[in-house]
Amino acid sequence: MTQNEKKVVLVAGGTGGIGAATCVEFARRGYSVAFTYRSNREKADALAQKIGADAYVLDLTDAGETAKTISSIIAKNGRLDAVIYAAGPAFDMAYVSKLEPAIWAENMAIDINGCFNLFHAALGEFRKAKSGSLVSVSTCALRRPPRADVLSAAPKAAIDMLVKCIAKEEGRNGIRANCVAAGAIESPRAV
Repeated sequence: MTQNEKKVVLVAGGTGGIGAATCVEFARRGYSVAFTYRSNREKADALAQKIGADAYVLDLTDAGETAKTISSIIAKNGRLDAVIYAAGPAFDMAYVSKLEPAIWAENMAIDINGCFNLFHAALGEFRKAKSGSLVSVSTCALRRPPRADVLSAAPKAAIDMLVKCIAKEEGRNGIRANCVAAGAIESPRAV
């Protein structure tokens, strides 16, 4: 199989628990893997070396840089088949009454706008190819909200609606869009 025949996946948030596991599994299945990370270069370098992936430092809230990263991945691999949003800001769990409005606003902007920028940039490329898959890692908290987790659940609710709208609008163009609601996992953010 030549490089251009291998399917290519981009995982945003590749250094997080779910993102890293996703990268490893796609590499195991024979995909060319690219992933983004925001700041943990040491972890990104270790993962990239372990699975032979390409790591891109990226602030997903920068729409221009996000589009450039997608273009770079396509230029290198000749294609892009799937984009997975497994990113999101780190935050301390807190009751709504204890949240500072600035923390709420920052968290919402990072998560919602980051996902939008990523999927928006990919959509243009997928429309040209008449194929592609967008996946957002969501949360089961949307069905049963836990206490002190609004900073995770609220932006994921907006992202889920974004994905549903993309699925409705772009299915006719060969583009699939789905959410995967993750349950509790062992991670530094879990309580």
